[in-house]
Amino acid sequence: MEDPMESVIDDLGNLMIKINSLKTNVLDKLDDKTRYIAELEKQLAQAIVERDSLLAENENLKRKLSKLDSVCTDIIA
Repeated sequence: MEDPMESVIDDLGNLMIKINSLKTNVLDKLDDKTRYIAELEKQLAQAIVERDSLLAENENLKRKLSKLDSVCTDIIA
């Protein structure tokens, strides 16, 4: 017959193994999510740069269109 204390120690050892396995799994998932978030942040930064570039180009085109409109108005008048 197994000593009750030995049984408790064995159970505790098994629980520690399971806890360590769960901890490893959680940390791995956290690491994966952290990398995923970092990639999303990088993509967002690139999108913001592209948006700002497009907004600047849009403003430039608006100015050119305004000048063209002014020239056309002068020609018609």
